Amino acid sequence: MKLLLLISTSLWALLHFVATTTIRRCVPEFQNAIANHRYAKRHSVDREEISVRRFAVRVVSCFHAMFGFAAGLSIIAELTNGTMTSIPTNKNAAPSSTITTVVGIEAGFYLFDFLSDVYRFVRIEKEKKKTFLDVLFFLHHLVPIVVFPAYSMWRSNKLVVLSTTSIVSNNLPLLDYITAALLVTNVGTTLTNISWMRKVLTQNESSLLLQTLIVVVYCVCRILVWPWLLSMYRDQQRNDEHHGDDDLSLWHVLWMLPFRCSTGTVTLCLINIYFFALNVQKWMKMIRSRYDGGNHHSQIHIECEEEVKKKK
Repeated sequence: MKLLLLISTSLWALLHFVATTTIRRCVPEFQNAIANHRYAKRHSVDREEISVRRFAVRVVSCFHAMFGFAAGLSIIAELTNGTMTSIPTNKNAAPSSTITTVVGIEAGFYLFDFLSDVYRFVRIEKEKKKTFLDVLFFLHHLVPIVVFPAYSMWRSNKLVVLSTTSIVSNNLPLLDYITAALLVTNVGTTLTNISWMRKVLTQNESSLLLQTLIVVVYCVCRILVWPWLLSMYRDQQRNDEHHGDDDLSLWHVLWMLPFRCSTGTVTLCLINIYFFALNVQKWMKMIRSRYDGGNHHSQIHIECEEEVKKKK
């Protein structure tokens, strides 16, 4: 896992270098649009270099999000035999054969992104006062950097135990399914990055349609996904001879998990709700702006018509 993490991080860094070089050398007008963005103008040193580098990070993030989305769907199809929603209930159901490699690549991206943020904070924004949101973005990368390798190593040890003993368990397919489902939720990051890049290149705010799509996808992928995953765990417990209660609430199921999993799920869900609220706030602001702008133009039109009538 350590070697895979190192190789993955290096490959994401190489992709970032290629994206940065391509923007700087091959698309000069593209580079100028980025350099003129207000983010670059806030910094007095290496404005062009900083802005191109930051744009390239977003490009790499899009590739990562699309990779996670495709890999997650592939793993889910593998685990469910193509049904996408139903894991085989027999206790000999096979876990995923590719998820160890996928989570290693995922952890490598988050390590690259974390080091990129360290570079940005230390060199580029060292004099900027950090906000709560800045710190939250900085720290949230630590979770997958720790969790993905830890899960991979625990999973490998679990497979060794299962192969050398008579213990039978069907927990791994469900855990692999949950991990894959979380990878699929990366699709929302692609939309967020596209919105940011569009704003940089056009010097305009995100379109209302795109922001609406971001809000809907974020709600489904980052908030509603948790009740769905808990319901799948509840279904598994119902099929377990030791847990035959059909009336378990999702809240009860949540606290049936190991304490670290329950608290981690609650914390992550609360963080997602916070970011969802920020997206909704931005969306409502755009709606109000469009509505107020329409009223403003209508008022001007009415005043012009009255002025014309007076002249007549």
